[in-house]
Amino acid sequence: MEKLTEEMKQQIKQVCGTVLFDEPLSRYTTIRVGGPADGLVYPKTIEELSQLVSWSRRHKVPL
Repeated sequence: MEKLTEEMKQQIKQVCGTVLFDEPLSRYTTIRVGGPADGLVYPKTIEELSQLVSWSRRHKVPL
């Protein structure tokens, strides 16, 4: 998959309020390893999660 475009990033922000782009995953692992995630999303509701899954399928972006 290609990098997320700016348009895609804006669409994701509309679906889920809390989104971190190019976030180092080393901050979230015990031994502090892990490269940057294209997007790290924190849906607050089941509805946001559902919309995110639908959006990712529509745009063929893996979750």
